[in-house]
Amino acid sequence: MLNRDNFFKIIIIICFASCHNVKEKEINETTKFFKKTSESIITKYEYKNVYYLMNDSIRIWAKNNLVPYRIATEPFKIDSLLCFNKARNKVITALEYQYISELTDHDGIIFFYGLKIKDKWYFFNGASIHLPREYYQKDIHTPLSFEKLHEIAMNEVFNGYLKKKDKGFWNNLFGKTDWEINDDFFKEINHPRILFKERRTDSNTYFSCRELNDKKEYEDCFFRHEALAVWNEDSTSVNRDTYLYSPEFPVTKKLRQLKKGDLLRVIERIDNSDWCCVRMWDGNPNVGFIEKKTIVKLKKSSR
Repeated sequence: MLNRDNFFKIIIIICFASCHNVKEKEINETTKFFKKTSESIITKYEYKNVYYLMNDSIRIWAKNNLVPYRIATEPFKIDSLLCFNKARNKVITALEYQYISELTDHDGIIFFYGLKIKDKWYFFNGASIHLPREYYQKDIHTPLSFEKLHEIAMNEVFNGYLKKKDKGFWNNLFGKTDWEINDDFFKEINHPRILFKERRTDSNTYFSCRELNDKKEYEDCFFRHEALAVWNEDSTSVNRDTYLYSPEFPVTKKLRQLKKGDLLRVIERIDNSDWCCVRMWDGNPNVGFIEKKTIVKLKKSSR
């Protein structure tokens, strides 16, 4: 016969397993419900197409060693849940990744955004979530499973995608609960970091967007450059002696002389021109134009 201690241990294990199964079932059901809602907005075909485009983009960025997508050289996965807005032109998901190293004790999740501008999807990352393994399991040397990462993402990324539909006081109290897409869920991509009214006064506005007078055109321009900014170098240098010019057209005023090897950060490759807007690592004024041909080129891999 089992002694009392062993009996209680077995009861605890059974209760723990039961609770775990209930939680897992709840997550699976919520995921299916969210996905079904999202597919009903965008269609199953377009859902799969956007998922493919996201994966293709990240693999190209990782292949070219672009920051911050170097993590994609580690095992990574775009969560199977994509949350689309009612207008079918915005999507939010999670980029989940594992670190395979005995020296690493954490994994992570990155908010991953998509915007459809003039019938083309553009993707870019948002905030990242650092996940110490010790919070979720005893073994800190084994990466969190993608199942666990999805579970965390359901709470940290996808929570809030749907909200209860307001059907009036009495129906809210006694009627069946209906759900609808929550537009506030997309707040990070509803408005650009630099608001329309501040576009001409904030030096961090993309130059190509600065003079646009239509709010929608400005926002589309800003987010398009947010996505394309992955191809800009966070840290590069000039390949010959040159000049930093004042950031306005026509380009005539020299701000300072640059020597071969001087460090800079490319902010924007100006549309349809031979110029880049850059920020110097030292000195003032530190923002200006430099000729594209004078910047050390990032080595790019073919697709």
